[in-house]
Amino acid sequence: MMTCGVSTTASVAWGMLFLLTSSTQAFVPLSSTVHYHHASMPLSPLSAEPNDKKKVVVVGNGMVGQRFMEQLRKLDPTAHQVDICTFGEEPRAAYNRVKLTSFFETRDPSALSMTSDFDESGTTAWYKDNQVTLHLNDKVTEVDTQEQTVTSAQGRTVPYDICVMATGSYPFVPPIPGKQRPGVFVYRTIEDLQAMLQYAQDHNVQSAAVIGGGLLGLEAAKAAQDIGIPASHIIEFAPILMCRQIDDGGHAVLVNKIESMGIQVHCNARTQAIVGQDGSTDDNDSMSPVAALSFSNEGWEDLPVQMVIVSAGIKPRDELARGTDGALAIGERGGIVINDSCQTSLDNVYAIGEIALYNNFIYGLIAPGYTMANVAAQCVAQQLDMTDAPDELPAFQGADMSTKLKLLGCDVASFGVNQPRPDDDDVSYLTWNDPVSGIYRKLVLNKDGTKLRGGILVGDASDYDTLHTYAVKQVDQELPVPAAMLLAPPSARGGDALDLGADAAANDDPTAQICSCNDVTRGDIASVIAELGVEGATLAQVKKCSQAGTGCGGCEPQVK
Repeated sequence: MMTCGVSTTASVAWGMLFLLTSSTQAFVPLSSTVHYHHASMPLSPLSAEPNDKKKVVVVGNGMVGQRFMEQLRKLDPTAHQVDICTFGEEPRAAYNRVKLTSFFETRDPSALSMTSDFDESGTTAWYKDNQVTLHLNDKVTEVDTQEQTVTSAQGRTVPYDICVMATGSYPFVPPIPGKQRPGVFVYRTIEDLQAMLQYAQDHNVQSAAVIGGGLLGLEAAKAAQDIGIPASHIIEFAPILMCRQIDDGGHAVLVNKIESMGIQVHCNARTQAIVGQDGSTDDNDSMSPVAALSFSNEGWEDLPVQMVIVSAGIKPRDELARGTDGALAIGERGGIVINDSCQTSLDNVYAIGEIALYNNFIYGLIAPGYTMANVAAQCVAQQLDMTDAPDELPAFQGADMSTKLKLLGCDVASFGVNQPRPDDDDVSYLTWNDPVSGIYRKLVLNKDGTKLRGGILVGDASDYDTLHTYAVKQVDQELPVPAAMLLAPPSARGGDALDLGADAAANDDPTAQICSCNDVTRGDIASVIAELGVEGATLAQVKKCSQAGTGCGGCEPQVK
């Protein structure tokens, strides 16, 4: 896993791998994602003449698609078995979309690169070093599953033996009249941020509204602040922000924090139209720039804004699969159906990331995408006869959706069963609500209060790892202390950690996971530090060599 300063070339036996990035026609291109996959039985190898390379096409050069290529190349570091080619619709190679708002810290796209600095063409040295063909600014427009080819917008037709669909998702834009106006943006790519910045400068934007109060919506509100827009608003249809992660109590603390930063929050909002400077409200052809939002809520006045950022959720980019005349099974609400090996309804086509529908669920977080990528790489390698058939292949069997983030400077975390179903009767709660310090915590326990099942942390999530361990990794074990001792935030205890056996063991256990996105352990990081030496082990170098902290960034304090 540690690859500091070493080129990790790998190729799929008997083939070529192609990564293709598709984008929407009306929206900014989306990141590609890959799924990890386990299968209990070995996959059937594809026949091939000796010394013939196989071709693997991966549609999507986002974070997950990139992870898939890296994992596959590790299984064929000299590229003797598989040729890899990737198509990307965007003007540069894979970058960290999770940390998109950090773009404003440097305004340098290379700071977000998944590999190394971008050159003038938008690629990086990794692709040449690993013998991966990369086509940028070229969207795949057709996948012919009978002829086993992909065709791009620039007219390239490439054959494949294995095709990996990693097209990701695109921003969902509600059918609001006026969404076509200048000044309306989605929040998904570096180009989106650059376009927002340019528009704000050119039009002296003084106020902006973000439609959507979920994770991405709050990130978009941060982007508006970073651009330098003085007044911002968050417009949310639901009664509370982040309704999938927190409850009313967490919402109240989070809103206080956000509004203390000068951002106004409007929940239960029914956006009726994006009003133009010409006063038009229901003209879907008008190109008059944004002037306001209007609402259908009784008594609500128009909200004057000069920019609107839509971040109201995502939809899987499954249009290529829909063009296969039913060859690739698609879910009722979208997404390509996969099994636990990340195979689709065709055994030579895989799907990973936000495009993949597993057990009728789309995983929108980076960690499950990386898991899918690793699973798919191993399954593809076995199917292409690159490796000896193992007794059991890894399988993607769902993922822990726990999250720990810092949104607009505020810790927000949820883990385990944080919002039990109404019919769940094995439940009891402990709640800490400190509006003075801006901290809210809810622990979800079993009825007897002896086991931690989940929780919500807002304002102080510094003990998230300990609580997550008890709720998710040691779900069947009783707590070593009374549950009430876990309720108070570390900041209320002077920052002191509780003397718990799990904490002490974790501090010394080299197998303890630090980075869930990249599956990096404490021992992995220790090995990198030993390799780099005291002077060379800067945070940047440790992150680069161990990959810890390069996903969502939530583990960076531990890496430090």
